[in-house]
Amino acid sequence: MARRVKALYDGLCEVLDEWKPSGMAVEQLYAHYEHPRTAILMAHARGVYFLAGAQRNIPVTSYAATKVKKLVTGSGRASKEQMQYAVARELNLAGPPEPHDVADALGIALCHYFATGSGIMGGARGATFTGVNMQALLGNDPDEDLEPSSEASLIEDEPQ
Repeated sequence: MARRVKALYDGLCEVLDEWKPSGMAVEQLYAHYEHPRTAILMAHARGVYFLAGAQRNIPVTSYAATKVKKLVTGSGRASKEQMQYAVARELNLAGPPEPHDVADALGIALCHYFATGSGIMGGARGATFTGVNMQALLGNDPDEDLEPSSEASLIEDEPQ
């Protein structure tokens, strides 16, 4: 486990040092009670992300999976496949990103972009992208379980 955590940390630091992002966005921790080991493993990775971000004074923003899905697909209960196709549409990709985790990561990045207005377009979402759910972005969303916080997780292994 120690070698895996170190490899994750070293790789993340390499990316952060090369690209010097102004922020990091990740998905909030989600785990089923039937799979406590998954939550424990995700907590190890969470610590790595927080440490690497804090060492570089990079804010880490966390989004609930339902908020990400609602913003990107229009439904807080979207399937993995729906996320893949919505991300492909938003980023004008030739096909859906594979595997599902790649689409999830890109969806989180899109959510952060939509929510903060950061990025090369300065938040000019309407000029370039097509499917955002403005109510989810602006609030009063009945599908939204949790508000963004400073806590985060890296992956979402379990189906929702």
